[in-house]
Amino acid sequence: MKTLKSFTVILLFVSLLLSFLIQAQAQSRWSVAPTAGSLLQYISYREPGNTYHPKYGSFVGIAGHYQLSSKWSLSSGLSYMSLIRNTDSEELSLFKRSRNFNKFDYLQIPLYINFRPSSKRLSTYWTTGVMFAKHQDASIIQWMDGKRKVYDLDDVYTLKPNRFYAVIGIGASCRINDYWTIVAQPMFSYQLSNDKFNQFITMGNQVSYLASFQAQLAYTF
Repeated sequence: MKTLKSFTVILLFVSLLLSFLIQAQAQSRWSVAPTAGSLLQYISYREPGNTYHPKYGSFVGIAGHYQLSSKWSLSSGLSYMSLIRNTDSEELSLFKRSRNFNKFDYLQIPLYINFRPSSKRLSTYWTTGVMFAKHQDASIIQWMDGKRKVYDLDDVYTLKPNRFYAVIGIGASCRINDYWTIVAQPMFSYQLSNDKFNQFITMGNQVSYLASFQAQLAYTF
């Protein structure tokens, strides 16, 4: 009888523990998501003799989500972005034109608020917030008179093009099950700060924005 009572107590304890764990699992507010995407950046400077073409590139990273309610969530994370741009420049001292390929690498840190209006398996997914992009590396490949030269742009200028963006996006969210969710989303980012080469030179009269498409595979734990 004593053994039966002990077994009953243990069984009850285990049942309560499992019930608590299941409930905690069901009410989990945290999720993590690998993130990847492609992007196109348009940038315009008012400079005589130079024509700037759009940049194109890609990014990959990881995001964390915190569920505020059934519809609202916060997210942040870290991603690595690489951009390439073609530039036609006029070398005034040589009276020649060159074709340049500029490559810029950034670390991105976003802070977003997300809205999923429906509790159904498939729903629209809205995002807005800000993003900080920290400059990591820059290089330039120059073609002039059929000759190719490679420069480290950080050696030419003291580059400080750390950037702040205002971001908005709308896409779709599909819940596969209680643990996994796929999010696919076009995003639009407008640059709030001008690029800066050093403490003396800031690129004024600048218009810059990013159009991108990102996909996430979120795991709720």
